[in-house]
Amino acid sequence: MKKDKIDDIFGDIGSIMPPKIKHAPKTENIKEKKGKKILKASVLGELLGIYEYKEGLIKKLEVRAWGTEFHFYDGFIEYAVNYFKEELEEAEYVPFFSFTPQYSQMTLRQMKYYIHWRTNFRRGKCIKADFSYLMLFIYEVINIPEEYLPSKKGVRYLAYLWAKYRQQFPQLDKYLSEWIPDYCLIKAVECPMDIIKVFMADALKKTTLPEFYLNKCDPINAQAELIRSESEYDFNSSASVNDENRDLFTSHINMALKNCFIDKKASGMSVLVSEVRDTYVGALCLYENKRRMTITHYKLDKNLVDALDATEAVKYAESLVRSGLGLRTKNLKYSLPSAVKERIDEYFSEQVTGFEKPSEMILRVAEKRYEPESAGFSKEEAEKIELESRSTAMLIEGDLSKEEEGNGESNESHGNDEAKMLEESVATEGDALAENIKELFSKLYYKGYGAFLDGCRASGVLPEAIIEEINYFAFLKIGDIVLEADGEEYKVIQDYTKEAEEWLKK
Repeated sequence: MKKDKIDDIFGDIGSIMPPKIKHAPKTENIKEKKGKKILKASVLGELLGIYEYKEGLIKKLEVRAWGTEFHFYDGFIEYAVNYFKEELEEAEYVPFFSFTPQYSQMTLRQMKYYIHWRTNFRRGKCIKADFSYLMLFIYEVINIPEEYLPSKKGVRYLAYLWAKYRQQFPQLDKYLSEWIPDYCLIKAVECPMDIIKVFMADALKKTTLPEFYLNKCDPINAQAELIRSESEYDFNSSASVNDENRDLFTSHINMALKNCFIDKKASGMSVLVSEVRDTYVGALCLYENKRRMTITHYKLDKNLVDALDATEAVKYAESLVRSGLGLRTKNLKYSLPSAVKERIDEYFSEQVTGFEKPSEMILRVAEKRYEPESAGFSKEEAEKIELESRSTAMLIEGDLSKEEEGNGESNESHGNDEAKMLEESVATEGDALAENIKELFSKLYYKGYGAFLDGCRASGVLPEAIIEEINYFAFLKIGDIVLEADGEEYKVIQDYTKEAEEWLKK
């Protein structure tokens, strides 16, 4: 068996087969270098500092040195310092696994790959890595002295690693949501919110100190943000949300949640509490770097609203923001208590210019479409307005069925007459609107949603308007719609593919 294969088999055992690397400096040399102390020694349990803050949820912080001396990880910092500046452009990928990864556990080939991965990561390139490689790097950042890695750069390394690898390794949420607050509070550096804000909701779900991430918010707004994090739906995943409008969505949704869930007096959130926090729990951390902190802060309630109500409220508020921006709104039927919906409506209709209650918005659009656009009479224009208005009328729940029941005509004959009129309109060569609808539906049916959107853009029409017209035509023909939402797209309902095929062949 080849020597490198033997190294890989026994690499995790540790001292059985030590890696072929340069000898790490001795402990006494590590403590003194060029007249400067690398590790700041302190008396066990010593009070290292008391910090008070005028702004934010966190008002006071007391930091003490760790109260017990331990030597589980002797030698770790020597390796970290010795290889901190090493770089390697190329190396073969070698798997590495350890419950508590350390340099001394790696074979030569594993060490080479770690340094190669770290070289790329420091340059902003995230290549393949096992979870143990990532954890070793995290432990390195936590323990390395300031003169090697400034804290401002170190915390950005941690946040960037979290952002780039959390989808592949979800367990990072559990660890880094706790260790980043510890790192920032101990070293007095700002949390890199520009990186974390995209997945803030997941961070708030996992951390035991949400007040750290929401520190710059006032207690009421922080509580609203925490409620939003309880939602199982993240509006940031919507294709309509981007860097330009994300803050707008966040602000209005949070304000709506605050309006409907948080009591105006909010007396419970005005009370300061003091909690003792042990840092870097579960991490490989030298006792010289561990701390015990006493944090005095406004306490937020993670159980104020259950996940179901939070989810439905976020979806409902998001739909109203979308309508206010002129974007396609999603289904407005949500399983929310009427009182909650009314308070969300109240926020958008009374406090935000340009937003209306859903019912008022639908009625206004319907009335506007029925108004004549010119003083003269045009048969083609009248037919076009009529065709467009019918889809809008369907948005008003119950109105269509009530009208048909009260007009004394046969529903079946009325529907047949309408269907006949529209079918004749589709077959008429001069009816550009109907031909356009048929052509775009053909793209959707045969080529998919992407080709349909391209066709809509080329024709200068809104996709939602065409989808509504198609569904209304189908409603008159077969008594049901033929297109349904599938995430952010639409597809033909499988039960009606035959009917759709027949229409396209005519």
